[in-house]
Amino acid sequence: MPFDNSMLGLDPPDHTRLRKLATPSLNPRRLAHWQPHVERFTDELIDEMLAGRGQVNFMRAFAQQLPLRVIGDLVGIPPHHRQLFFRLSRRMAYLLDGVATAPAARGVVAAIAEMTALFQEIIAERRADPREDLISDLLPAVEDGRMTMDEMVPLCMFLPLAGTETTVNLIGNGLLALLEHPGQWDMLAADPSLAPAAVRETLRYDPSVQQYRRIAHTDLQLEGETIAAGEEVAICAGGANRDPEVYPDPGRFDITRDPGPENLAFSAGIHFCLGAALARMEAETALAALAARLPGIRRAGPVRRRGSFIVRGMLQFPVSLR
Repeated sequence: MPFDNSMLGLDPPDHTRLRKLATPSLNPRRLAHWQPHVERFTDELIDEMLAGRGQVNFMRAFAQQLPLRVIGDLVGIPPHHRQLFFRLSRRMAYLLDGVATAPAARGVVAAIAEMTALFQEIIAERRADPREDLISDLLPAVEDGRMTMDEMVPLCMFLPLAGTETTVNLIGNGLLALLEHPGQWDMLAADPSLAPAAVRETLRYDPSVQQYRRIAHTDLQLEGETIAAGEEVAICAGGANRDPEVYPDPGRFDITRDPGPENLAFSAGIHFCLGAALARMEAETALAALAARLPGIRRAGPVRRRGSFIVRGMLQFPVSLR
C-alpha cells in the first residue's frame, strides 16, 4: 500500500503528528486567502464553457478542472505538471476498489512510481524556491526532524489525490441531483445563497465516497456482531446517510431539509477528512456561480458512471448550457 506512511494508513501517535503538521495549510485563515482564487477559477471555467459549442461534458470541462487548479496551487504543483498529476491520480484511484487483474496492478505500480518521482522533483524545487503552499509549509518539519522525507512524499501525494478525486465527484453529483430535481435547481437559481445547503444535501444524498474500510486491531463486539482482530470492516456511509431514523424521507433530495446530525460523507473521528472545509468551499462556489450564470443549464444525454463500489461519480455528464 503506497500510503502506509500517510495519514490514511496510520494510527496515533504518528497519525496525530502528521495531521498536526498538515492542518495549518488548511486552516480557516488560509482558506479565506484561497476563496477569491476559487471564485476566479470558477468564473474562468464558466467563461471557457460558454465560449464553446453550447454542449459539454461537464465532468471534463468543469468538475475535473476546478479542484485540479485549486489543489494544484494550494499544494504547490506547478501548472505544467498538473495534467500529468491528474492522469496519474486517476490510475492510482483503482486502489480504492482493489486491483483485480495483473495488468491493472502493474499499471497502478507504474503510476505510483511516476507520482513518487514527480513529487520528489516538486519538493526539490520548493526547497530551492519556497512559496505559500503545503509543500513549502511542510519542508521545515523535515529539516528539524518532526517528519521524515519518507513520510512527506506519500503525504504530499495523498492529500491532493484525495482532495481532487472527492471534490470532482461532489461537484458533479451535486449538479446532477439538482438537475434531476428541477424544482430544487430553480430554487437555487433564484437564490444562489442556498449553495451551502445544496452542497450539504448532496453530501448526504449522493456522497463521493460510499464506503470506508478499516481493519480491526482487536476482537470486538458491535451491535451483537463479533469482529475478529485482523478482519476488514466496510462502513457504508452512503447507506448511513439515508437512515430513516436520522433523516426523515431520506430518499428525497431537498436543499431546504433540516440539516440534522452531521452526515458521514467526510468520515468521522480521527480520520475525518482534513480537506472537508476546502471541498465544501469549492463546491459551494461552483454551484452558486453555475446557478447565477447558467440558470438554463440542462442535462443533454445519459451519464456514464465510474465502475466503482466505493467512489461515486461520473465519467460522462453531457449538459446543454443554454
